[in-house]
Amino acid sequence: MPGACSQDLDAQVRRAAAWRPSLALVIIGANDLTRLVPPEHAATQLGDAVRTLRAAGAEVVVAPAPDLSVVPWVPAAMRPVVRAGSLRLQQAQVRVARAAGARIADAAVTTAAGFADDPTLFSADRFHPSSAGYALIADALAPAVLAAASDLSSRSAATGNRPAPRTGLGGVQVVGQDRASERSLSWD
Repeated sequence: MPGACSQDLDAQVRRAAAWRPSLALVIIGANDLTRLVPPEHAATQLGDAVRTLRAAGAEVVVAPAPDLSVVPWVPAAMRPVVRAGSLRLQQAQVRVARAAGARIADAAVTTAAGFADDPTLFSADRFHPSSAGYALIADALAPAVLAAASDLSSRSAATGNRPAPRTGLGGVQVVGQDRASERSLSWD
């Protein structure tokens, strides 16, 4: 959801849990950073969201807050402060998400250097990613999402249950038990 903060997760997760998702990807933190939400407060809300999704039966992948120090409009003198704030939120998010049973996608760490080195990864507002920036983020998220999907597929194969295809809420859809070719993305 554009503009969402961790305080918005409860309502979003309740709606998502009603769908009984198999896999949920939670990307949160940039807006918490820009609104100066205390890291522990934002992380607590993320932990609650992960527990709710796990209770609904979902595998959960969390992409923690990005390093906003690479954003072009951040003055050079402020970059160390912004980097430290980003890292504090990332660490709090990782701690609570893991404790709640989520898998962590390393998108923030692996993409920061790319965004720092390539201004074309930002859109015209110099804050949000461009299409190329979103592609870089998706590539960084893919290993954790595919690993979670593979775990789901393995569990389904072991129990003899074939998961029903699910779409909606912009999530990843995994169809089939063992054929990677049946993986698809649904951005409703």
